[in-house]
Amino acid sequence: MFIYTFKAPAEDAEPVQKGFLVQGADWFLDEQLGASYQVLTQRWDKDTMVAECEQKPTDWMGPHFLERIEVPYRIVKRTGEGILLRYGSWNRLFWKGGRSLTRDEVRSF
Repeated sequence: MFIYTFKAPAEDAEPVQKGFLVQGADWFLDEQLGASYQVLTQRWDKDTMVAECEQKPTDWMGPHFLERIEVPYRIVKRTGEGILLRYGSWNRLFWKGGRSLTRDEVRSF
C-alpha cells in the first residue's frame, strides 16, 4: 500500500469533522478509517511525501509513541483502489494498488 501526503489546493473546502491520528516514529493509526499502518519506506517526490506502508490490525500500535492529535478532516473521494482524505490543509491518498503512482496520477485521483 502507498500513502501520498501533499498540500491541499487552497480552493478546496475546509474539513468539517474532527478525528484523531495516533503516531509513532514509523507507524500511525488513523482513527477515522479505523486502520493502523507501519511505514516501511518513505521519500519525497518534489512536494509529495510517498510512504510504502503495511496495513496492520485495527488497534495495532508500534513502538515509540510520539503523539495523539485531533485534526479536522473530510473524505474527498473514495473508490475501490483508494481513498483521499483532507486533514486540515493537507491531503492524504491511501492507495491500495500494487505500484507507486506518478505525481500527476496522485493529483488527478
